[in-house]
Amino acid sequence: DEIRALKAEAEAFVAETSARLARSGARAIGATTTFEQTMASLALLAAVKRQAPQTLTLLGGANVDDAMADGIAAIAPMVD
Repeated sequence: DEIRALKAEAEAFVAETSARLARSGARAIGATTTFEQTMASLALLAAVKRQAPQTLTLLGGANVDDAMADGIAAIAPMVD
């Protein structure tokens, strides 16, 4: 039950935050990733891209370097 509650909380956070970002009218939205933040950042950028496909989405940080960057690019079509 605790895992389900945490999942629901994370999904609500992504939905609320991405909606706010999509409504902002920003031409570009960026996220960063260090340590275990990659999937959270990708989830947020994917939600923004679904709501505002014209928005340029960017990902940066320590996890976006060399081979790791290639791996992320291969699985993350939501990042421009």
